[in-house]
Amino acid sequence: MKLLSILGGNAFVVFNKQLAHEVSVNGAIIFGQLCSSYESFGKKNMLTNRNGKEFFFLTSEVIEEETALTYRQQVKAIKDLEEAGFIEAIIMGSPARKYFHITDNHRQNF
Repeated sequence: MKLLSILGGNAFVVFNKQLAHEVSVNGAIIFGQLCSSYESFGKKNMLTNRNGKEFFFLTSEVIEEETALTYRQQVKAIKDLEEAGFIEAIIMGSPARKYFHITDNHRQNF
């Protein structure tokens, strides 16, 4: 049996072990999903520019589907990432959605 084939395709979220030690495992998982989503939104020209920063939106339901993290786990992980300066999260639009911006701080630390 090829065990690594189980992990292939879209069945996993990549996360940075160093970030997991610095912020939290859930924070690293969320950050991995946000990076993946940023790439996806960028390829589809769906990034929103606000004050010179690129934002994209994800619902808590999508994050839970992609990461298996509950809403409460997401809130804590997102707060940890914001406090560490790795992301900015804002509510905007109608209907209101949570938009994320990945800061350049990750380049300095990893």
